[in-house]
Amino acid sequence: MAKSSWRNRIVGYGEVEVASVLENERNWRLHPDQQAQALDALMTQVGIVQNVIINKRTGPDWPDGQRGVERMLDGHLRLRLAVQKKQRTLPVTYVDLDPKEEALVLAALDPLSAMAATDNAILAELMRQLEAESEALNRFLQEIAQQPQPLPEPDADPSGDALREIADEMEGAYTLKPDMRFPSSQPFGIPELRADRLLELPEGIDLWPGDDLRETVNAPAYMLCYGTSCRTLDFTRAVLAFYTDDARFESVWNYPDKMAMRILNAGLVGAVAPNYSLWPGQALAVHIWNTYRSRWVGRYFQEAGISVVPDVNWSGPEDYDFCFAGIPMEAPCISIQVQTFRSNQPDEVRRVVDGIAEALRRLRPQRVLFYASKAGRQLIGEHWPGLDAVILPTLMDRRRDKLRRQGGLT
Repeated sequence: MAKSSWRNRIVGYGEVEVASVLENERNWRLHPDQQAQALDALMTQVGIVQNVIINKRTGPDWPDGQRGVERMLDGHLRLRLAVQKKQRTLPVTYVDLDPKEEALVLAALDPLSAMAATDNAILAELMRQLEAESEALNRFLQEIAQQPQPLPEPDADPSGDALREIADEMEGAYTLKPDMRFPSSQPFGIPELRADRLLELPEGIDLWPGDDLRETVNAPAYMLCYGTSCRTLDFTRAVLAFYTDDARFESVWNYPDKMAMRILNAGLVGAVAPNYSLWPGQALAVHIWNTYRSRWVGRYFQEAGISVVPDVNWSGPEDYDFCFAGIPMEAPCISIQVQTFRSNQPDEVRRVVDGIAEALRRLRPQRVLFYASKAGRQLIGEHWPGLDAVILPTLMDRRRDKLRRQGGLT
């Protein structure tokens, strides 16, 4: 039998006192609140299922002051959550690597995992079986399922998002400043959207499913979720929306001028203002800030000549004092996502129903665009059967439907 060329670098296992563990001074990974909340929810619901990794650093290549000083190699976020939750110990796998080996593992371990592709049939079936007890975890799982991936077909075209290839500069002298200020009389200085540059939603609009889904598409217009493969899409019939993980469109906030230029150069009909997440349990200041960002980007797009649909978002009644600020009354259309609640949890259902009712009462929009899960679509139909609304399924639902038609799901 041929011997394996892989060396086993694991030198032991055990339980380590959380208070005694030192983070790695060369750890480069940053963990946003959304990731921390989802991991905390997973650990709370399921428990510990994976060891942290600690490097013992006993080799001669380690300099004085570092040799023999054990440092975390993998599991930094779990360690921080354990400290917050006053967890006494964590299960640990010990390795003993030299400085160059440790640096290589730190640099490559997480990115290598992120390179894995997706078998959509298996993922969709797995998602169907999940029961997340936390809204943070449920939102995280929803976003995993919505990430556009090629269906497992041998000749699938993994072409990606063609919008990102559109030029982010305009010909001639036309330019935009990325740092604009908009005078406002709204709470916390939340910018006011211009009533004269609100978008009237095109008739017959449907969700763009992505090139990789290979569906026959011939609707008069489409809502394009940012990041969806769209090489075959006629942009002049599309409205851009941002109903995906916040991290995927953070560049819109950092470089609004470049995104506005792309929208203009592509000839898009308009855009839905970005949907920055408002999570239950977050500090109210975060909710105010993300509402401000959504309205600021929307107003920025308008000043660039782009017609906008206001996005309306809230977490609970505590947000009502500011979450509708800056949206003109009787707008041609507002947009609401209804996909991040559990229909078997009365409190979450009530939060959604009350928020929609409050938005309709305060804003009195002429039409509402809903981006909704199956449970969300049922909820809207039950409570507002006569509402002038366009109700679009989520990307995840469209992909599940195709898999069912192909016999991949029951």
